[in-house]
Amino acid sequence: ETAVIEKRVEHFSRQADALYNYLIDLRRSWRS
Repeated sequence: ETAVIEKRVEHFSRQADALYNYLIDLRRSWRS
């Protein structure tokens, strides 16, 4: 069961990373 929780946390952190990078790209496109 611990492995399942770790997989969920890993998935969530990956989504958070992707969202963060997406927002950074948006800011860059706004400036140009």
